[in-house]
Amino acid sequence: MKKKVAAFILRTQTQGGIGLLLHSFADAPSIPRRVPGGGVYSEETPEQAVYREVLEETGLAQIQLVRKLGVQHCYKPYIQADVERHDFLFRIPTAAPDTWEYQVKGKGADAGEVFQYHWVTADQLDRIDIDEEYRRFITPDYLPEMFEYCLPASPPNPPLQPTRSARLARSACG
Repeated sequence: MKKKVAAFILRTQTQGGIGLLLHSFADAPSIPRRVPGGGVYSEETPEQAVYREVLEETGLAQIQLVRKLGVQHCYKPYIQADVERHDFLFRIPTAAPDTWEYQVKGKGADAGEVFQYHWVTADQLDRIDIDEEYRRFITPDYLPEMFEYCLPASPPNPPLQPTRSARLARSACG
């Protein structure tokens, strides 16, 4: 079984609302957008891997873990493997750029690719082509912080304390 991680990164938008960080591929803009993430090396925990993947794929080092969202299990035919994906929720200061390009670092299969980053708010979700593997989890039940809360402008702040717990999604991860 392959272990993977996904980072759902939120920030308070300067124009209001909560933005979720998504990327597209500079050389293949028709591929649906995704959240940062990737593989877990044998010597890593999922939490160590998600911090490494975020840094390698976005260049962002100042992210704050809010909570672990859950673990998804699925079979991915295109890699012919069972996958266990660990999802994490992070927040970042409002001062982060609105958009940027970043060349992926590290030794993974995506090393050297250029990702284009931008923030998407809940009211924009229907107009954005998001990979179904992630889209099915961008819901008020799984990410209530994106739909109900205003994140503080910048750390250090206490972690968010939702008034109701997020129900873990039970569907396959795509």
